[in-house]
Amino acid sequence: MAGQVSPGIVLRERDLTNSVAVATQANTAAIVGAFEKGPVGVITSITTEKQLIDTFGKPNANNFEDWYVAATFLSYGGQLQVVRVADTALKNAVTEYDTQNPNAPLITSFSDFEAQKGTTSYKFAARTAGTWGSSLKVSTIDGSVTSNAYTTATYHGSAKWSSLAPRPADADTCHVAVIDEGGVITGTPGTLLETFLYTSRLSAAVNSEGESNFYPNVINRRSRYVYADELVSAGDQDLSLDGGADSYQASTANLEAALEKFNDVENINIDFILAGGSIAYGGTPGDSTKTKALKAISVAANRKDCIAFVSPYRSFVALSDPAAQKQAILDYFSNMTSTSYAVFDSGYKYIYDRYNDVYRYIPCCGDVAGLCVQTSVTLEDWFSPAGLQRGNLRNAVKLAYTPTKTDRDELYQNRINPITSFPGQGIVLFGDKTALSTPSAFDRINVRRLFLALERRVASVARNVLFELNDTTTRNAFFTTVNAYMGEVQAKRGVTDYLVVCDETNNTPEVIDRNEFVAEIYVKPARSINYITITFVATKTGVSFEEVTGQV
Repeated sequence: MAGQVSPGIVLRERDLTNSVAVATQANTAAIVGAFEKGPVGVITSITTEKQLIDTFGKPNANNFEDWYVAATFLSYGGQLQVVRVADTALKNAVTEYDTQNPNAPLITSFSDFEAQKGTTSYKFAARTAGTWGSSLKVSTIDGSVTSNAYTTATYHGSAKWSSLAPRPADADTCHVAVIDEGGVITGTPGTLLETFLYTSRLSAAVNSEGESNFYPNVINRRSRYVYADELVSAGDQDLSLDGGADSYQASTANLEAALEKFNDVENINIDFILAGGSIAYGGTPGDSTKTKALKAISVAANRKDCIAFVSPYRSFVALSDPAAQKQAILDYFSNMTSTSYAVFDSGYKYIYDRYNDVYRYIPCCGDVAGLCVQTSVTLEDWFSPAGLQRGNLRNAVKLAYTPTKTDRDELYQNRINPITSFPGQGIVLFGDKTALSTPSAFDRINVRRLFLALERRVASVARNVLFELNDTTTRNAFFTTVNAYMGEVQAKRGVTDYLVVCDETNNTPEVIDRNEFVAEIYVKPARSINYITITFVATKTGVSFEEVTGQV
């Protein structure tokens, strides 16, 4: 088969609708952004807003757009694959930090820490980069401290070691405590964050389960807050961390490299890519925002199993004239890639940021993808996420721009799905186009998502055919399974008709001799209603309706 040099499967689409001119629930999105803390350049799974906070911190003035796009998507029942991006100005707080001779490193992940270990000058480092780590302190004590001294030894202020555990039996056994010295993490200075009791200063020591009990290994295996590199001196030690530095800047190369990680189709499963927000990036904000959006679209189009969701650049939010706002949105999307693997929207919504007690405008791409998740959960992938039945956005006070009917017409003609506000009916996604510029079945979200669902399911069936014999038994088994599935999709209103061909007509002797297996699935996708015409006809009293309708 052309293009294949090792065993595998090729999925193809043929759009016969433009010859003249049951699905798995999809709910995982990819997003890259600048966050307060968390691993850098590593894909991390997030399922709840609490986990988002615990892993990547809370929103702030530098990153609220990306943060709230992520949180919004989660609120619809979605899950995330997150990559934190930043430049080299980002630093981890460390012990032995000298402000006259700064030596704070950037440790992007645990594997990066392992690579640096033994070549550094610090004993402890914050688990992830950012100023938050400068709030930490690590205290240690071992059995070399005499019994009398141990009863009065403290790990922070007046907090006594003896209140945590008895004195270690010997000089090789130690206790370790991690404290929020500055109160940045918990809000209360001196809060005890975690303890590691009865660990060892001996590198060969093991615990009763056979795991290493060497205290750096224990901390690196279990701590949520710090890494341990070098051994501390014996006795009672208090080591504060400092030198942590924030950075919410990222070059276009950083952004593209982060999104590039999602090109791994075989190992990373995603259904959506969220282009995110417009701020917190270096260079010209509008240019870097568009670069990020184009890269998200490129990854989705390359994978061919997910959709990128893109909101306009935020500059239109500050404009007071609706006509100027519309034009700014049109200009932003005017030369964007034409593809059915992307969806554009017109919206920024006004929300209450409860973490900072302020109101903010954020992009709606997280909502539009979230509505797709909600539709999949309540119905099926192939229903449109738009309209008054399923298209209501959550947690929106108002819109930055509410397009009129005339505006909506122009936006829709330019592949941009209007988000609008209707009195008494809320804020609604009022379009379901993909970013495909040519007329096609695939210029609608529900059709694109239908085919993604079909392809995913049929590909899983096809994997079981690899390395089997290409004979009538194998072909019949494949046909029976796929035909039954397509029947279910038809019963659930995904297609109006279909045909599965997998027999000797397309698996000819020549095909079989090339070690190939061919199946063709013809689909008539169900279409969403975008335009309604209703005609009221007034008639004379004595005229029969049969007579009138016969003339209409």
